[in-house]
Amino acid sequence: MIVRVVLFRAIVHFNRLVYSLHCAIRNPDLTTGSSEGGTDMKIGELARKAGCPIETVRYYEKEGLLQAPRRNTENNYRHYDAAHLEKLLFIRRCRALDMTHEEIRALLHAMNNHGKDCGPIDAIISEHLAHVRHRIAELQQLEQQLKALSTICSADRDVDDCAIIQELTAPREDKDQTAFRTTDHLGGVH
Repeated sequence: MIVRVVLFRAIVHFNRLVYSLHCAIRNPDLTTGSSEGGTDMKIGELARKAGCPIETVRYYEKEGLLQAPRRNTENNYRHYDAAHLEKLLFIRRCRALDMTHEEIRALLHAMNNHGKDCGPIDAIISEHLAHVRHRIAELQQLEQQLKALSTICSADRDVDDCAIIQELTAPREDKDQTAFRTTDHLGGVH
């Protein structure tokens, strides 16, 4: 059940990303950082419109995902335009798909190759989809391990007699080391 929900959410977010890419390709001014005719916003307004904290905007600027805004020479305030908002929304959609900064950076670079083949974009998405499928398989294994653990103990025991704790702390011989598999997924990296 959990896997189906994760998969459904991944598909929904994937469709949103494809739509964002489509919009960005059709309207290149939104990805170039051009402020011509754009709405002038301070960082707080940009963050509010994008639905994220101000620190997130600053972080994406520092990471090079969001171009630096122009600054007012009198008060040093950052001034953002519609292109910043579109790019920030795009980045947040990619992050909602669990994409790494490198994947997002590659997508942003590919989006600026107007008139060229979209093969690199397809490759990034295909590679990420393979990662998601691998992670789903790991989650299914984890689910089975947790199901097995949940069946070996009942709540009416003393903690000292808890079969789950005993199972998790019991020394294992080499052949039993695979009873609880570890994954190569690093939480928080994606």
